Amino acid sequence: MPVHPLPASLACARDVATRARPRVDQAQKDRHGVTVITFLPPDELLSLNDRRHRMATARIGKAWREQAWAHAMEQVPPPRYMGPSVVDVELPVTTRRRADSSNLFLTVKYIVDGFTDAGCWPDDDDRFVYVGSPRRVVGAELVVVTITPWRQELVA
Repeated sequence: MPVHPLPASLACARDVATRARPRVDQAQKDRHGVTVITFLPPDELLSLNDRRHRMATARIGKAWREQAWAHAMEQVPPPRYMGPSVVDVELPVTTRRRADSSNLFLTVKYIVDGFTDAGCWPDDDDRFVYVGSPRRVVGAELVVVTITPWRQELVA
């Protein structure tokens, strides 16, 4: 899959985000091949229960996808292909009220699409990506994406 240059609309936003977030030069990778990528959320979280106009959802989704793409390009060294993987996402929230974390799958979908655009996987279907349930982290500032190599015994 060809790697696309950084969209002009994202260049300025990326510079601001780089100054505002804790410095992470490269994705952290442990000896078991687990990769951890962190970034600031570009916009509000998308929920499957939202009742907003489809164009507003598309605008917010595009911001999430471009942010994930930019940080995969920045933090994961080439070659970026990771092989079949299990993806777990921790999303920052500001409230402690009870909520259904699975409603945040729409946000996670845009994050996985951004990583796919960056070349981490040839496609985001079930052959390459297994997405765990998103976790809400109260008071966190960063989105934390953990990518673990997929072992067949993990998925029934």
